[in-house]
Amino acid sequence: MPDKAIVYTRQVTIAWSVFFLCNGLLAGALTLWAPLSWWMIYTGLISYGLMGLLFAIEWLIRQRVRGPP
Repeated sequence: MPDKAIVYTRQVTIAWSVFFLCNGLLAGALTLWAPLSWWMIYTGLISYGLMGLLFAIEWLIRQRVRGPP
């Protein structure tokens, strides 16, 4: 892989790792200190929306990094 691709994939891996770490910490905190309904809304709806948003942003950035076909 070109150096540019290696740097990009490392940055994407870091972004997703940070997202999943924060997502897990928040879900865990909600389990311990929030009502069950908050945990259900977060884990069943909000977290999936955030994952989709991150994926969409990553996809848009990837198109710019790759350039025209």
